[in-house]
Amino acid sequence: MSAMSATSNNITAFAMAVRDRRKALRLTQQDLADLCDVQRQTIGRLEAADPTVAVGTAMAVADALGLEILSDGDVS
Repeated sequence: MSAMSATSNNITAFAMAVRDRRKALRLTQQDLADLCDVQRQTIGRLEAADPTVAVGTAMAVADALGLEILSDGDVS
């Protein structure tokens, strides 16, 4: 698997983990955006696996949801 393909897979896995955890916590995209002090559209872009979402923003969202990003690219 190429590095680009692995990166794309990791971004997609992260996006799915964010969406799944947000829904499990019964949060709307707006609720999560408010928790992270970002716009709702940013959460939508992140959940759509948009690779241009800033790393700091992605980390803040992961932290707000209690997600841990592992060194091998997995999310728990």
